[in-house]
Amino acid sequence: VSFFSGGIFSATVKLINSLVIFKKHFKDIIISKEFDEILTKKLDILTFSNDHLLKQNNLDDIWKKVTLCKYEQKFPELMNKLKNNLENELFFENNLTCYYKNFRTQINLELLDNNVVKITEISSFSIVSNSVETFSIDFWISSNSVDEGDIYTKIVPEKCRINGMLFEDKLKEVDPAEKVPAKTIKSYQFELNGNTEYHIERSVEMTQNITDDRVFSFSSSRIIDDMSIHIQYCDKLDVFFSSVGKNYFQPDNQILNGKSYINRDVLLPYYLKLYSTTD
Repeated sequence: VSFFSGGIFSATVKLINSLVIFKKHFKDIIISKEFDEILTKKLDILTFSNDHLLKQNNLDDIWKKVTLCKYEQKFPELMNKLKNNLENELFFENNLTCYYKNFRTQINLELLDNNVVKITEISSFSIVSNSVETFSIDFWISSNSVDEGDIYTKIVPEKCRINGMLFEDKLKEVDPAEKVPAKTIKSYQFELNGNTEYHIERSVEMTQNITDDRVFSFSSSRIIDDMSIHIQYCDKLDVFFSSVGKNYFQPDNQILNGKSYINRDVLLPYYLKLYSTTD
C-alpha cells in the first residue's frame, strides 16, 4: 500500500491535468488548417529535394508520373496511350554512362566518275565518363546501297586513335541491331576504362551514287557538349546543310573555305543532314 502526502497528490493531479490540456492543444494544432498547410509545404520541399530524389531508384517512374499529371488534367482520354509511348532520351542508359565534348568533324565531298560521290568524315572529340569503370562505345555507319564495286562503306582504322594511340586492336565490328535489304549497315564497338575522359580521333569513308541518294546524314545517340562542323566539297558539287529539332547551328564565318557551322550549346541526340547537288 502506498500513501501520498497532500503535496505529492496535488502535484500529480496538476501534472495529469497539464497532460490532458497539452493533449487537447496538440490535437487542435494537428487538425488546424495552418499546420496542414505548413506540413504540406515541408513535405513538398522534401519530396522534390535533390537529396531525397537521388536516393530513389525509380526516377524513371517518378518522371513519368509527374509528366503525365499535366496531361491527365487536360486530356484524360489520352492517358493509356501516353503511358505506353512516353520516353525521355535523357534517361536512356547510354546517356547516363558518358557524353561527348568538343566534337569537331570535317566532311569532305568529292564527285568521282559515274556520279559517285566520295565522302570522308574525320572527327575529333572527347568522351567524358562518370567513372573509371569499363564501358562500351558503339557507333555505326550506313549507306542506302549495298557494298558493290565502287560503292562501299568503311571505317579507316589507321586514322582512329584513343589518346593519340591507334585503337585498331580495340575496335571490333559487331552484328548491327538492324538489317535492311539493299542497304549497308556496319556497327562497331570498343571498350574504355581507367579514366574519366578520353580523346578520340575517328575517320569514316564511304561512296554513294548521287543519282540514287543525295543526302548524307550524321547522327548521335549521346549528348554532345559543343560541336562544330566543316564541310569541304569540290567545285562540281553544291551543298545544303540542315539540322533537326532544337539543335540550331549558326554559320562559323571565321573559316573561309567550304561551309562551317557551330553550336556552343548542349545538343540532345539528333540528326544532321547534308544535301548534295551537282552544278
